[in-house]
Amino acid sequence: MKNSWENTGSYEDVQEYSGYGYTIYYSRKKNKIIYRLKNLSEVISGKKAILLSGKGALTVRALLKLKESNIQIIVLPERKPILDLDAENIKLLKAQVEAYLNYSKRLHYAKQFILSASYNRLTILRKLDVPPKELSEAEDKILDEISEVFEAKSIQELMSHEAAIAKTYYDALKTIIPEEYEFEKRTRMPPTDPVSAAISYFNIAILYPTCSMALRTYKLNPYIGYLHEIQYNRESLTLDFAEQFRQPLIEEPIISLFRNKLITPQRDYKQLEDNTIKLTKRGKTKIRRAIRQKLYATVEKERRLIDIIYSQAKSLADSLLNRKPYRPYRYKPLI
Repeated sequence: MKNSWENTGSYEDVQEYSGYGYTIYYSRKKNKIIYRLKNLSEVISGKKAILLSGKGALTVRALLKLKESNIQIIVLPERKPILDLDAENIKLLKAQVEAYLNYSKRLHYAKQFILSASYNRLTILRKLDVPPKELSEAEDKILDEISEVFEAKSIQELMSHEAAIAKTYYDALKTIIPEEYEFEKRTRMPPTDPVSAAISYFNIAILYPTCSMALRTYKLNPYIGYLHEIQYNRESLTLDFAEQFRQPLIEEPIISLFRNKLITPQRDYKQLEDNTIKLTKRGKTKIRRAIRQKLYATVEKERRLIDIIYSQAKSLADSLLNRKPYRPYRYKPLI
């Protein structure tokens, strides 16, 4: 039986429009919706959604034509997308809520997100050539914790095992990061080493917005999560979903840059008076370039990572709508 999720999930379904001073308007003469920025103009068509960021104007007539064309509009003011709720979303929204209220279903989805992150951490440790002794010890500890994840009976248990896996993972990574970067452990709020600072910054700058947009493209409500508790104004499902992609998209390119001493102290980051580490504009640009290269790179079977993210969002929606188990993403790089 066909349903609204039958089409292939792909980043190609979404077009980004950004900049400062752009206008999106409807041309009666051409019968087209047009994006214009200075001397640049582009016809908007053939997409499931458009992502708008920066500062610009969208005319009322263009808005109506976009609705008529079933093109979803996602706006990113200050990195907070606006969800376009309509009648088509009700069935999926109901399925999301039902899965949250049914604890066994909620536990299923929470487990899948943690299992994905755990196996992907093992892949990263192997790919980045952690020394054999440390790698073997880390693998044993992580696999032991993964077996406990399968048996966990509560979200609290899952979070405890995830924390143990994360500690083992970062302890192993510490062995390949040069001492000059002073990476002893993963620190947050505030980060006190440049590696943690980079991971934290680009989780917010790239990982979460990308995952949020993928979820919204397939009309999933990003605020109804399963692993992360629902809190006011927090996209809990985005945080859940992002667990699958943090290692390949954010951490692998960042760790590689530091491991190869391509991040320069003083020029790429600086230490503030409270010992907090902050990336400089130069550092952000360098790391952003590496992450975006990974995002659009072919990582497996002729699929780009960005396409895999959208495909997984479609799979999650399909799982919820059809009440079938969700298969999380396992990172299997080509090299």
